Amino acid sequence: VYFNLSEQSAQAASADAALAVEGVEDAVVNAKRKSMAVTFDNRETTAEKILSELTAQGIDAQVPPPHVCKEEQK
Repeated sequence: VYFNLSEQSAQAASADAALAVEGVEDAVVNAKRKSMAVTFDNRETTAEKILSELTAQGIDAQVPPPHVCKEEQK
């Protein structure tokens, strides 16, 4: 799952916080894009639980809205 981060939250400490959540296998912050990619075992946690843990630690994170492609008019 991807999270959008605020500029101040786009740092390694956010990845460390995500990695502390049980079931999270990997977390990588991209400071330039202000985002974090998190890989997790969905049998142990959910994106919502990870987001809750991050915000509880003061990390400004959001799940971006799903991308919607519009079909081009012919």
